[in-house]
Amino acid sequence: MYEEKELKYKKRKKEKAPKEKRKIDTPKRQKEKNKNKPKQVKINFQIPTILTKINYKLLLFKLLILLIAMMIIIFTISRLKKHHEQQNNILNNNITTITNTALNYFENNTLPQNIGDSTSFILEEMKNLNLIDDIKDEENKFCNYLNSYIIFTKIASNEYRLKIHLSCPKKEKTKEEQIICNNKECSRTKE
Repeated sequence: MYEEKELKYKKRKKEKAPKEKRKIDTPKRQKEKNKNKPKQVKINFQIPTILTKINYKLLLFKLLILLIAMMIIIFTISRLKKHHEQQNNILNNNITTITNTALNYFENNTLPQNIGDSTSFILEEMKNLNLIDDIKDEENKFCNYLNSYIIFTKIASNEYRLKIHLSCPKKEKTKEEQIICNNKECSRTKE
């Protein structure tokens, strides 16, 4: 009886699931299986120990010092820009004064006759002729009258080029303008 039951059991087992041949997994087959499987990522979140050891009062103090230093740097840079703009304004005003004086002088005196001819002055000659007052820079120092000059050159029938070079102790500037003179009346061209 026991044997009969065992035979019936084996028979039923064979009918339900036939035996398959076992495949031996080689390393190549293992890799193929792993490629097809989705990778599982383990997330292990822990607060780093460095964050738990921070002295937040000291950090806040350092950030405050950094902020104050940056504000001082920005303030200093803005003051330097304003000073630089003021220097340029004074220098431009001086050049404008010299340009207007030179135009008035050349309207009342002889202009260069031939194309390519030029007439030049140094600022000291203009000062001696009482054409200009003292030219000073932003620090109230006199500009160099010997190194500063004006050149008036004829470039076409009624066109002239006025070149002004102003040399002051800390800055130098050269400016050229196109001038049109008709019947001893000179005016600047707008470029």
